[in-house]
Amino acid sequence: MAVRERVEGASPFRCDVLYVEDHAVVMTRGAVDLNTAPAMHRQMSATLALPITGITVDLAYVSFLDSSGVNVLVQTRADATQRDIAFRLESVPRNVRLVLDALGLLDLFAVRHETPADDVASA
Repeated sequence: MAVRERVEGASPFRCDVLYVEDHAVVMTRGAVDLNTAPAMHRQMSATLALPITGITVDLAYVSFLDSSGVNVLVQTRADATQRDIAFRLESVPRNVRLVLDALGLLDLFAVRHETPADDVASA
């Protein structure tokens, strides 16, 4: 299942889901903002409605995250917790970590490590 949206002047937004047994991996690409956050929210809600025990949100290719995108992540985590579904973020790029840090949400999402791309960039 995939959601794709094209916003003029922005990189294409994609939200694809890969299922591995009873776990879902949501791979998000592009800008997650006021225009694309509703599509991401719909995808996350549909994924959480399935019989899964865990959901991982891979943010490696997220180019931009605004408050709308943060809201989707916070709401998805809350919905997952309410349904006893393990939730985690993976491959969080530096630009997204900075947003989560500014909002005091790094601990909520247990974001602690830099991505390999960040390691290469800092070398």
